[in-house]
Amino acid sequence: MQEETEWRRLVAELSQATRICFDTETTSTSPRFAQLVGVSLCAEAGKAFYIPIQAPPGTKCLPWERVRQDLESLLNRSEVEKVGQNLKYDLVVLRHHGLEVTGPWFDTLLADYLLDPGQAIRHRRAVTAVLGT
Repeated sequence: MQEETEWRRLVAELSQATRICFDTETTSTSPRFAQLVGVSLCAEAGKAFYIPIQAPPGTKCLPWERVRQDLESLLNRSEVEKVGQNLKYDLVVLRHHGLEVTGPWFDTLLADYLLDPGQAIRHRRAVTAVLGT
């Protein structure tokens, strides 16, 4: 998603959601040092969107301040459940980029661990269980 009109349409659609899944794409596995590259958003199974914040020269991106303001209004509604995989990482990254996200939260990685602490590989199974196939 690189156009303002597409972004406005997505924000309007997501403003009706009661659950929003989000993920950050960054330059580092250390959240305090990571630069935000993009954000993925999903409110229904099989329909996800990627919003690039940084990209190679010549590639269109939406300005972070614009995206941040809209995400703030979407992700800080108490009636909206925020879902993610390893949410602590994403919450720290977003906080370091000026966006504090309030609960309620649901972390699929944590939930999967609580359901089956002996399982070694969690990522795909946890996300599929919450959002569907």
